Amino acid sequence: MPTSSAANSKNKPHGNEAKQHRSHSGRGGTGNEDDKGNARKELPYKSYIGALAVFNLAFGNLLWRARPQIKQNALTWEDFALLGVATHKLSRMLTKDVVTEPLRAPFTKFEDFLGYGEVQEDSLPQARGMRRLFGELISCNYCMDPWIALGLLHGLRYAPETTRLALKFFSSVALADFLHVGYERARTEENVLTLREEKLEAARPAA
Repeated sequence: MPTSSAANSKNKPHGNEAKQHRSHSGRGGTGNEDDKGNARKELPYKSYIGALAVFNLAFGNLLWRARPQIKQNALTWEDFALLGVATHKLSRMLTKDVVTEPLRAPFTKFEDFLGYGEVQEDSLPQARGMRRLFGELISCNYCMDPWIALGLLHGLRYAPETTRLALKFFSSVALADFLHVGYERARTEENVLTLREEKLEAARPAA
């Protein structure tokens, strides 16, 4: 995905992504018990229950309708691998990509650039109900994984050829991302070693 110059200017992750598990909806952190209790009371439990019901109904429907054809249209190991990698990539694109930030803007607030064209966001603190729930979902890649995987499984059930093509596409993009990160890390280490060698060479006394 293309990225803005602001995001690309920060070439390395800041480690802020690890904070999302503590920052979402005020959970975690080092506050006292009263603060944690108040934060828990603000959680949209009714929306959580509704989302769980929708997910379980969709998942149950998929399993029920797939029963007669499980053996005939069983997923291969290649399908499982592509499904996992594509789910990973789609999840990060929807929840972290700087280019998809306008889609999240009505439900989330910007926090920081993570580097590599990604941003850290959190749900709007003033949001309530389904808006709060949706903000938490689309700002948390781990939360989005089950929903994306469920959607892709439905795709494999009803449009297998088209879905497999999409799986291969997003898996290829994910592989390219990892290659970019690995290449940049190797290049950075090589540059550091080169600079050290040059400094040592310059420090040697002339013969």
